[in-house]
Amino acid sequence: MNAQTGDIQALFKLLGKLIYLSNLANTHSDAYRNVTIATVTQGVTGQADEFDLFDQVLAPMETKTKAVITALGKLPDQMSALIQIVITNFGAAWESPATTVSGILDDVAFSMNSLGLYIDTQYQAFFTSVLSYGNLPVAGATLIPNDWITDSVV
Repeated sequence: MNAQTGDIQALFKLLGKLIYLSNLANTHSDAYRNVTIATVTQGVTGQADEFDLFDQVLAPMETKTKAVITALGKLPDQMSALIQIVITNFGAAWESPATTVSGILDDVAFSMNSLGLYIDTQYQAFFTSVLSYGNLPVAGATLIPNDWITDSVV
């Protein structure tokens, strides 16, 4: 595999942004759902003369936010699929002989060890929980920081 330090850092910067989007979607999906439920519940338990408010404001709001909540709920799975595509494409660009995501990650881990690169805790958590892959190095000379996941701009 022909990956150098800059190549691997570029991969993890891109993966960090995709992980960041996935994490935001989870957080905001739950928040929007809770606010929508509370708002509709409050409107439904009002007086009969508030029906017009419910009919003209709350029902359309619920319909619109439901679409947003549904889209946000799907985003983590979409990001996971996109991450796997990105890893596969980087593997092909680096001439990795592996054809599976875990095989390419094995090659990345080997290169990272050779170059003294290692990942921080949030990357490790994502790779083990979402991709069921735990072999990326967690100790070395040059850290790939959590900031690439937790900051919106790197």
